[in-house]
Parts: sequence; C-alpha cells; structure tokens
Amino acid sequence: MVRRASVAGAFYPGTKREIDAALDAFEKRLAGWSPPFKKLHGVVVPHAGWEYSGFTAAHAYAALKAGVTEKNPRFVILHPNHTGLGMPLSASLEDWETPLDTARCDKKLAAAIAENSSFISLDEEAHKFEHSAEVQVPFLQHSFGKFSFVAVCFGDQGIKASRDVANALWKAAEKNKFTVIASSDFTHYEPAAQAREKDMRAIGFLKKTDADGFANEVESRRLSICGHGAIAAACIYSKLAGARKGELLHFSNSGEATGDQSVVDYASLAFV
Repeated sequence: MVRRASVAGAFYPGTKREIDAALDAFEKRLAGWSPPFKKLHGVVVPHAGWEYSGFTAAHAYAALKAGVTEKNPRFVILHPNHTGLGMPLSASLEDWETPLDTARCDKKLAAAIAENSSFISLDEEAHKFEHSAEVQVPFLQHSFGKFSFVAVCFGDQGIKASRDVANALWKAAEKNKFTVIASSDFTHYEPAAQAREKDMRAIGFLKKTDADGFANEVESRRLSICGHGAIAAACIYSKLAGARKGELLHFSNSGEATGDQSVVDYASLAFV
C-alpha cells in the first residue's frame, strides 16, 4: 500500500532534480547557522509552498539533522486536516511516495500509537490529498536517507485530542524512539505587523512549553494557526519527554516572497 504524491509540482518541485536543487539552495543559505542546543524532542515546521516557507522549514530540518543521531531514525508527523476528509484523528499505515523515493511507514509504531489513543483511527482518507505532511517528507528524505515515519492527521484540534495524542505518543515511546514534527502555518491573511504580534504572543506560550496557555490563546483570540492542535500535542509530548523550553529558530511571512501586505506567518521552533 503506497500513498501517491498529491502535491508534488505544486507545493514543492515535481522532479528529483528540482527537489534536490531547492533543498541544496536552502542548505547553502543556512551555511554557518547551527541550532543553539544539542538535544531536541520535537519541532514545529511550516507547510506552505516551499517558495514561501521552505527556508523557514529548513531551519527545523537543520536542527533535526544536528539533534537526531540514530542511523535509521523514526519520526511522527502531526499535521492538520485541510480537506475535511476522513476520521477526526487518523494515523496512516501506508508508505508515501515522492519524486525522491518511497518513504517507509513504521506500521508497528502507528499501531502502537493508535492502540494507546482514545481518539486515533487507522484511516487513509484524511491523508489522501492532504499537503501538510507530504511537504515534510522530501525534507526528511534529503536529510536522512533511510528513516521511517508515521503521519497523524488532526481534524479534531481541541486540547483534549491533543493531550490524548501526546499521551499515546508518550506510551508508545516506552518501546520506540522517535522525534515529533508538528506541521503548521501561523496567522493567515492579516497585515504583517498585526499577524506577527498575534503569533509572537502565542509563541511565547510555546517557549514556556505551556500547551494549555497556547491552546487558550488560539481559542480566545480566534487565531488562524491552522495546525494548533498538532503543535499543542507536540508541546505536551516533548515536555513529558524532558523538554524545558521551546526555541524559536526562524520566523517569516509570505509577503517576503510576494510583496503582499496581507500575509501568512511561518515559524520553525524546537522543543529542547
């Protein structure tokens, strides 16, 4: 069972040569930059088209490359549901194809996570056309070569669901070593200064690993952070795993690429 690439050639380049060239260019721009820590438990990374958010995302993957030392690492990608398809919370059991190769799903880890959750179903429909996890896979393929992963799609992004997933990850981590990737963009289509003010307030809670404060900020101010449930789950899990703070790695917005005044914000963070 293989999930075919859905957004190659749209959200990221459509050929191996173009993907490698784009990722090599990001790495070249990052030359001389290194993360200000040695160990991490999870990251937050954007998922827009690479021309908009790819360089910000590259900071998270540089941090992963520095902090994940296993030969065949495992990752759990937590991501929102933009399509409305499938179950409220679902883990994929399929391998995922991109123009680089086929990335292997760790089916045993997926089953272990689902077994320890009251919310997660094993279901492919929510993942079928969803871009927010797919755009992460070529970064992992380019950075790590051999690895395996599990994708968990959040239709339900309430704090109860986030806490359930985090606890399921923590239980699964007793027998499985992995790193969590939360896929999310931040404020959508607001003036740049206004968007940044909102997002920096929200990121302030993540810096303190305060998932409840972050979730309340999103809900009470009606923030348009599209993967807030995935972020909260990654924050809770990382804190259980020993993270003491969130570190902001890079922040940008779509206006830097388009020149538009109404922007979407992007941030890469690490829980360390």
